[in-house]
Amino acid sequence: MEWVTSSGEFMHKKVVACSYTPNEPRGEKALQSLLWSLQALDASILPSLSLYHNSFAWENDKITGGGGIELIEGVLSMS
Repeated sequence: MEWVTSSGEFMHKKVVACSYTPNEPRGEKALQSLLWSLQALDASILPSLSLYHNSFAWENDKITGGGGIELIEGVLSMS
């Protein structure tokens, strides 16, 4: 993100900020810091997501289900 701070590339662009960590509440402070940075860059921030490893079902290193997929699809459909 440092590379684009002076270029204005994030200005008015739709952005979904997310964190993905093993368990709650990890990632909360990092996500908040990211949101502040995106606000400072004048990005158009869509709802943010805090995702956790147990939000997904995994099989052979691929996401196969779980509530996390629906969350991601819901946020992306808002754009």
